Formats: sequence, structure tokens, C-alpha cells
Amino acid sequence: MARKKIINKTSSKVSQEEMSMRSKVEIKQPLPHNQEKVSRLVGSVFIGLGILLVAFGIFSFIKYREEPLLDPELESPIITNITSITNEEEITIEGEAKGYDTVFVYVNDEKVGETKVQDSEEFSYTYVVEDEGKYDVTVAGVRGFPNRYITPLSKSELSVVDRTAPDEELFTMKYGPETNKDTFILVGTTEVQSTVEVKTGTESFGGIASDEGD
Repeated sequence: MARKKIINKTSSKVSQEEMSMRSKVEIKQPLPHNQEKVSRLVGSVFIGLGILLVAFGIFSFIKYREEPLLDPELESPIITNITSITNEEEITIEGEAKGYDTVFVYVNDEKVGETKVQDSEEFSYTYVVEDEGKYDVTVAGVRGFPNRYITPLSKSELSVVDRTAPDEELFTMKYGPETNKDTFILVGTTEVQSTVEVKTGTESFGGIASDEGD
């Protein structure tokens, strides 16, 4: 009798567990054939759109990285200020580029860099030089996306890098040996556009020689 009761309790426990598991199982009917077809079609459309967007992004990036096309009818930017002569290692180029987002900078007809145009439609670029000499500077404006267009080169501006001291033999100075006035005039010649410094006692006066060296 005791063995029979144990068997009955075990059977009852298994039956309760099966009922509990069945209650948690959700039975779904298969989708109608037309609805399944529509779902696949919608999924395919979204996948296709995603591929097109990725392809357009890649195309735009490649197109943007290409050299812009020359448009002769576009107006070139203007260089408003440039370091005309220096013995330093930098040439500063400033200007206006109305209607453009980027400016390409050329030195001696070779592109050396580019700079973004500010909200004020002005641009600035610093060119680092290694050797002294004459540097012919021009700029061009660029705009458009993804197809970019570039203007013809602007009017060129000359910058001179000179780190060699003026030749003493080229230096001359004239002034009167005596005067009864409170001031007197010094005149002379030296290397073109060189810096001239005149000292008397503890005072110092400076100036720039003209394009003729006066």
C-alpha cells in the first residue's frame, strides 16, 4: 500500500509541471502567404535604400577628394595683404574670397596648401619657407559639393625672403658736417627694401629703403 501512494504522488507532480509548461507556450498561426510576401518586399526595399545611401556616401567622398573643375567664369579671390619682404621663416597671406568655402594657395605656380574661408568671407594662410629668395604667390577659390569648381588664379603678389646682410660697399650716406639748426638730414643708398637703423648716442632711428634703395 505504501509503494502505491508514492507512485501516485510522483505522477501527480509530473502532470502539474506539464500543465505549467503548456500554459507558457504560445502557439502562433503561420502568416498568410500574401502578408509574408509583403514583409519580404518591404525588407528588401529598406536594404536596397541602405545600399544606395552607402554608395552615394562613398561616391560623394571620392568626388570631393578629386581635383575641382576649372570654371573660367568664376571671379578669383583677392590677396589684400602679404609679407612683402622678411628675413623670417614665414610668409603670411591674407585676402577676400566671397562666395567660396576653400582657398587653394600656390607659390611659384605650385600648390602648397589650402585654407577654409571664414564667415567674414576672408582667409588667411601662413606659408613656411626654408630658403631665401623670391616667392610668387597666387590663390584660387573653390566651392560646390560633391562636384567642386575652382576659379582661375588670382593676380600674383611677390614676397621676398632675404637673410643676407646688405653689402657694405653698396652703402652710402651724406650729411652736412656742420649746421646751426636743431635738426639735420641724412640721405644715402643701400640695398633695396632693406631695414636701415641710425644711432646717435643712446637714441636709435629706423626706416626702410625704397624700391630704388634710397
